Amino acid sequence: MPGYNYGNFRPQGGGNGQYNGGRGAFSNQGYQTQNGRSYNNVSAPAAKKSGCKKRDSYVRHSTNETVNAPCITGWKKPAGQLFMKFVAVPAKDPSTKKDRWKKFVVTIQIENQAEIVTTGFWDVDKKVLRMPDFGGGMVANPSGGPGGYWGRSGPPRNNRR
Repeated sequence: MPGYNYGNFRPQGGGNGQYNGGRGAFSNQGYQTQNGRSYNNVSAPAAKKSGCKKRDSYVRHSTNETVNAPCITGWKKPAGQLFMKFVAVPAKDPSTKKDRWKKFVVTIQIENQAEIVTTGFWDVDKKVLRMPDFGGGMVANPSGGPGGYWGRSGPPRNNRR
């Protein structure tokens, strides 16, 4: 039918994403999303929620000596939950049945709570630390993006992240 434009169904009026009609007014200028970025400032980076890094040596605080063994540290701030951090160092006997895995001792500190000590397994090939007994399976990846990643691996439980 001539005279009809089916390609544009957006309401007209008010430039720059503004619509001033109907029952109220809509404007996305200065609108903040959940992670703190505004729609108008697309170049702003998303807020980091976790981080992880690997060092080739660490200082044992109890004896103040330098240990030439890998040390993996990380932090996480889940939405609506407490701040968490971890430190992982090789076990006294890091060998396992497969040469691909090395056993680590992981100490997890949750804000205002007692420390949790669990076992972690360092994957030599993929360079990730897996913590199968904590949080339903967590993974720490020091080379995963800028600043690393520490979080759940696999699909979410109960449709949650």
